[in-house]
Amino acid sequence: MSTLTVGDIENILFQAFPASWATPDDRFGLFVGDRNRTITKIAIALDSTVPMIETAAAKGCNILVTHHPPFWFAPMRF
Repeated sequence: MSTLTVGDIENILFQAFPASWATPDDRFGLFVGDRNRTITKIAIALDSTVPMIETAAAKGCNILVTHHPPFWFAPMRF
């Protein structure tokens, strides 16, 4: 089994769901993180709520893929 990075997961998702399918107001792609980080375990959720983030972290996941964006208008910095 090969090692995957956050960027690999993003590319796989864009192959399955091209950015060209997004509507003009859709928010997509990596919001927070390092594309070069190696994936250990993935969590998938509808929303990135605090309880979901805590659950994913407690289960050892270091990436959370969600359907809805974490921010409609992203902060200027974190």
